[in-house]
Amino acid sequence: MQIALTINAKNAFPHSLNKYWKKAFALLLCILFTLVASAQNHISGIVIDSLSQKPIAKANIMLLKDGKVVTFCRSNDKGEFSLSHSISNLKDLQLQATALEYKKKRIAISTPTNNRIEMVQQIFEMQEVTVKAGPITGVKDTITFDLTRFTSERDNSLKDVLAKLPGVNVDNSGKISVNGKDISRFTVEGLDLSDGKYNKLTENIKAKDVKKAEVIEHDQPIKALRNKVFSDNVAMNVTLKDEARDRLSVTLRPYISVGKPTHIAGSANILQVGKRKQIMYDAIYDRR
Repeated sequence: MQIALTINAKNAFPHSLNKYWKKAFALLLCILFTLVASAQNHISGIVIDSLSQKPIAKANIMLLKDGKVVTFCRSNDKGEFSLSHSISNLKDLQLQATALEYKKKRIAISTPTNNRIEMVQQIFEMQEVTVKAGPITGVKDTITFDLTRFTSERDNSLKDVLAKLPGVNVDNSGKISVNGKDISRFTVEGLDLSDGKYNKLTENIKAKDVKKAEVIEHDQPIKALRNKVFSDNVAMNVTLKDEARDRLSVTLRPYISVGKPTHIAGSANILQVGKRKQIMYDAIYDRR
């Protein structure tokens, strides 16, 4: 005797359980979509020694487009790196790696993942040579930008120059972020004069006076805790040219205030920045 058993899947589970599975399935689709979207906006790979095939840690990885740096990162202890960027036009992009005691290496990108950069050790000969550093260099947890290489005659303030740095963003309120992460501390010549209001400095320090900007990863402002307590904070320090230190700088911003009556108004900023002493005064003029 043969018995045929048919189960209606629609009614096999209680209504509440069926509703639960629908929600779980929708959540799973959302997670998968997020992971796929994230993967599509990252370029990753590994940096290794060409002979030993061992990973190279703390290498500086730069993403180039038309020879210009778009963004950058550092390789981790396993030599791995990941850069946030669209992968829609990989043929227009290149990866460049630099590391201490290795020759600079640049490769084309054919895939967003599993990029392999093999670096050749640099053999140094003891002779008199002149070495010119690149616009971006890195030592341990500090990445240094040579601001003189990014400044042009059209730039008025430090803010204009910082906006040109790859991976650095300065919004209208003055907030600064590096590779999408807000900085926790902003100093000039090692001192914090802004009290968190970065735009007071970035808009009043003149572009022609800046020398370099240092991005400090794992910043620990308390000296007694450095190398003892881990920090995930990112800080930035800007240094000035020698002739600009301790010099009194005045910035005037006149404007016409429309009202009854229309009148002339304005603001003034007085700034003096040095390694040991820094002062800043703001004044508003409004004559009616």
